[in-house]
Order: sequence, then structure tokens, then C-alpha cells
Amino acid sequence: MTLVAAFRSMGRIVVMSDTMISDETSARPRNQIPGRLKSIVLNRWLTVSYAGLSNQAIDAIRRLTMTSPITTDSAIDHLQDLSASLKGEVDFLVCSHETPHDPRLIKISGSQVSEGQDFYWIGNQASASAFSRINLPLCQGERGG
Repeated sequence: MTLVAAFRSMGRIVVMSDTMISDETSARPRNQIPGRLKSIVLNRWLTVSYAGLSNQAIDAIRRLTMTSPITTDSAIDHLQDLSASLKGEVDFLVCSHETPHDPRLIKISGSQVSEGQDFYWIGNQASASAFSRINLPLCQGERGG
């Protein structure tokens, strides 16, 4: 029941993700393995988070590090291809500060790429609904909106 949520505010992107992984198809109920990071910082300006098939997602993210030069757009293309080929069984959030004063927040789900919103989430719908009911206080300097 993964949840990764990210929001853009004040020239930066904040990402929150859990670390638990589980296998809902396992013969053992509640087959959970703690401790797999779902948000991976690739360099000083690019972070990729995932929800879904963990091994396939991590392999795809590792392949990004072999791309030279890596750009936000090349990362989006690569991750969109994987997500589409796995029929949406893995989704990604891409957080880019490639252009320092214009951070990009991108959601990739299947063949769909979404950009332009200040808040995106991937993972479990029930967890996202519960998270949306939490009242997070604004950081110093932030405005409600």
C-alpha cells in the first residue's frame, strides 16, 4: 500500500514516501518487507519516486544513471516507456530542478504524463485519501492557497 506524494512550493519540491513493500499475490498473507526506499536522488537536481513493481522500477531508475547526459525530458521518456510497457503496474513522480528557478513536478502513470499541478501522488488510493485529510501547517514564508 505504497503512497508517494509530492508538492511544489516556494521554488522547491517536497516529496514524502513510505518505505514498506509487500506482495499482494503472495501465498503468505501480509507478506511485507520493510525498508526499501521509494524516492531516489539521482543527482543534485533530479529525484525519481515510484509506486508499484519495485524491482522493475529500481532497474529502470538505475538505467537512467547510465544515460549521458541525463535530462529531465530523457528521464520522462524512459520512465513513460517502462510504465506503459508494464500497463501501469509501476508509476513514477519525477522532481527536477534542472532549471533552478523553475522546478518541474511530473507524474507518469502508464502512457500518461501529467505536469503543471503543484501536487501529485502515486500509489494506494485509500492511503492518498487518508493523507489528504491531514492538515499540514504551512512552513515559514508559505501562503495558503
